[in-house]
Amino acid sequence: MKKPLTSVILLVGLSGAAHAAPAPVVEAGGDLESRVARLEAQFESRSRAQLEMMQRLSALQDDLRDLRGITEEHDHQLQQLLDRQREIYKEIARLQTGAPAAGTDTAAPSGTPAAATPQVVTTTPDYSNNLSENEAYDRAVGLVLKQKDYAKATDAFRKFIQDFPKSSYIDNAHYWLGQLLYSDRKLDEASQSFSVVVNRYPNSTKRADAMLKLGIIAKEKGDKAGASSYFNRVIKEYPDSTSARMAKDSLGSL
Repeated sequence: MKKPLTSVILLVGLSGAAHAAPAPVVEAGGDLESRVARLEAQFESRSRAQLEMMQRLSALQDDLRDLRGITEEHDHQLQQLLDRQREIYKEIARLQTGAPAAGTDTAAPSGTPAAATPQVVTTTPDYSNNLSENEAYDRAVGLVLKQKDYAKATDAFRKFIQDFPKSSYIDNAHYWLGQLLYSDRKLDEASQSFSVVVNRYPNSTKRADAMLKLGIIAKEKGDKAGASSYFNRVIKEYPDSTSARMAKDSLGSL
């Protein structure tokens, strides 16, 4: 009787062990699913982070393009200021040393209408022997650069043009007068002065800028066709000048 009882006990024990064995497998499967879930969560988190980084990079690239555009615009404006500063320094140096104004020619009296056929009279660009002429021009320029009395400077240049219509500084005088009138928003009168420089002094160093100013005035008055014509003339006749670069920019904004 003992052997059968012992056999029964062993069978019951083995049967219980057989039924208990699968439990660890279930637990191992649960751990695997948890790990997979954690990995998926990490992957999604990294994907979101990468997407955010790409969006930030794209935004930074846009900002960089904008900054480059601003820098180019500032460089252009700085170049304009430097060109104007050099022109002023040349005038100051001429006043201090008694040197002649550069690149000037003389022409018919200023009373001739600007629209008339240009009548160019070439003379030597030497400093004038007429002291009163030199003094009158120096005084007018000094009112602009030193005293900054623009109203008196306007009158002084008008008188100089009237008194010395064949001066070697006459084209500069017309240009200065045009600048002063433009600053005072007397656009029609300024246009007349700049037209004299453009139409009667083809070799003047002020001609390109005077032509540009005529385009700017036409643009401000709403004459797009006139403005375009002047800007294109500047680009064609003075392709490598600062005035031409400014004319191209102005054309783009018409």
